[in-house]
Amino acid sequence: MGITKFPAGISSQGVPVIGGSYYTTGTVFFVDSVTGSNGNSGTDKDHPFATIDYAVGRCTANKGDVIIVMPNHTETVTEAGGLDLDVAGITVVGLGSAAVRPIINLTTATTADIDVDAANITLRNVRIDMTGITAVAAGIDINASGFTLEDCDILMADSTGVALVGAVLAPGLDNVTIRNNVFHGLGASGGAGTAAITTDASASGCDFLTVEGNHFSGWYVTSCLNQTCAGEGWLIVNNHFENFSDTGAAPTCVTFGATGSDNHGTLAYNTFRCGTSGSFGTMLDGGIYGDLGCFENYGGTMTDDMSGILCPIVVAVS
Repeated sequence: MGITKFPAGISSQGVPVIGGSYYTTGTVFFVDSVTGSNGNSGTDKDHPFATIDYAVGRCTANKGDVIIVMPNHTETVTEAGGLDLDVAGITVVGLGSAAVRPIINLTTATTADIDVDAANITLRNVRIDMTGITAVAAGIDINASGFTLEDCDILMADSTGVALVGAVLAPGLDNVTIRNNVFHGLGASGGAGTAAITTDASASGCDFLTVEGNHFSGWYVTSCLNQTCAGEGWLIVNNHFENFSDTGAAPTCVTFGATGSDNHGTLAYNTFRCGTSGSFGTMLDGGIYGDLGCFENYGGTMTDDMSGILCPIVVAVS
């Protein structure tokens, strides 16, 4: 028996099903740079659009529209906002695994970036290469609340280029989730960036920021996660922070707000690994880590010939 095709899609209880477990009542668009054209309908895999940016413009806000990006798709961003996610409530999801996932290349201008300019957008399972030109200022510019970045591979540094910041959060954004991503460069040989994720240094904080299950590995002259503003309800859990930097200021994995009252939430089950000049006093920066509850975080330097130890070090309750 041959494979059965479903020209009108497949649904459960009248609700379209995508990928077997993703449900939407919105319109589904397909994108493929190999076979696509922006003159196509974009509504089935055989007539895809050519670019994600064009597909975004065909979406309707807050209707659950989904953009499916085919394996081996390539999109090149050469200017600020060259890919602008500016329709609220959409999901952009790449198909495939490892090296066949869709790739977005930032190149030509240091201002080249992916803008997030509308609320409640999800970007999932794509590769983002920020090394097409040295000193990309901020590869993902997050300007709206409710953004989710999930299951993505973000190359920040290699032998040809280095990005200064992977993702930057504008002041006052709430409910941003960074989950199960890899931010990476190859140590010193990959060049020095500033931070993988940073928040705007503003009195207006970012509340309910979730940073979960990510792997940060690179040479960051500030820190992997540079959370410089006040925030409530942070959840920073199950991440691996690896900062190879061993020059200038002592290397830091996570930087918090400047005063103890800035930070509220949970910091738990993370590992911290720093360059040779790091110490347990510098892996986390920001006074007493605010009012964060710290549970079972472990740290060590690149030269430690031992298992990691609790970081911050346990202080007895007086």
